[in-house]
Amino acid sequence: MKMPKTLGAAADLLYTLQQQRLDKAREVAALQEQETALKQHILENMLPESGLSGAKGNIGQISKQPEDWAEINDWPRYIAWVAKTKNYECVQKRAGITSLREIWESGKVVPGVEHKTGFKLHVSGVKK
Repeated sequence: MKMPKTLGAAADLLYTLQQQRLDKAREVAALQEQETALKQHILENMLPESGLSGAKGNIGQISKQPEDWAEINDWPRYIAWVAKTKNYECVQKRAGITSLREIWESGKVVPGVEHKTGFKLHVSGVKK
């Protein structure tokens, strides 16, 4: 990609690229919605009605497979259990930035966390 020579041209190109990406993202989201609906229909209707756990077409095949997930319905009890048993691997390793920001803004320090600040570029269209 050839880089623009002026900030105005850079802003225009960045906005154009962003809009192209967002258009494609909307297309992808629509396809994902259709894909999810079809998967659900197959799992809830077609496979049970057929008595099968899978099928093969001319270019694709499907198979019903077990899947586990966790739905936490009592966060305080869960976090207390994690802390008591030291099963910290049961929690994903990422910081809750909203809560940390509130703590930092009150002037407090959080052990083990380094507060970093940077900049991001906001892109929007010019209103006419």
